[in-house]
Amino acid sequence: MSDNDHHPDGIAKRDSLTPLNACVHAALEHGVGLAQAFFEGRQLDPWLFAHIVRYGVLEHLPDAIVNVDDYGVTRNAMCGVEIHADGCSIRIWKKPRAEDEYLQPPGESEVRQSFYWQQIPLPFAVEQQLPQPDNLAYVWEALPSGTMNLFLVKPSGIEGIWKPGLFEWAVPVPHPAELVTVGTDFLEGDEDEDLDIDLPNAGSGGGEPNGGA
Repeated sequence: MSDNDHHPDGIAKRDSLTPLNACVHAALEHGVGLAQAFFEGRQLDPWLFAHIVRYGVLEHLPDAIVNVDDYGVTRNAMCGVEIHADGCSIRIWKKPRAEDEYLQPPGESEVRQSFYWQQIPLPFAVEQQLPQPDNLAYVWEALPSGTMNLFLVKPSGIEGIWKPGLFEWAVPVPHPAELVTVGTDFLEGDEDEDLDIDLPNAGSGGGEPNGGA
């Protein structure tokens, strides 16, 4: 686990997006399930797998998003996904293979390069001096075990168009099931305090309670 896992700004932003995090988890599970079903009995193509996941996310996300105020979902080319929520522009991308990398090389895409540099792609936003939104990314990776890791990443630029994107922080986004804690109030009472149960008088009923055995 790296220091980025505990970056205070990353943790704060992740927590502010808690309702959306759960929705994205659900949509990605749907997309991964579609891709796994498609490749059952077929030779795996990792690029097509990721494309089918994006398609599944777009298919499921509008119904999955609940308890999120003022959001929008944009469908970009090649089933690209962009979410606008909490003053942020958020993409959904597949994680590179390397453990310490989170953003794919931008290549010659000027749009992705600008996104990594935290630039606003809309000229009118600059002209009207609107607050600059954070460009963030939900980055996912499917594991051989059938489970999935999800991270929230803030890009911070590039070193070269064929090198992984730089990032200010990358924090894990736990599955909603991992956030559920079981209450332990029932364990905190007096250990010597018994329940009041009235058992029948052994001398009056003949035989043992519940019929014996």
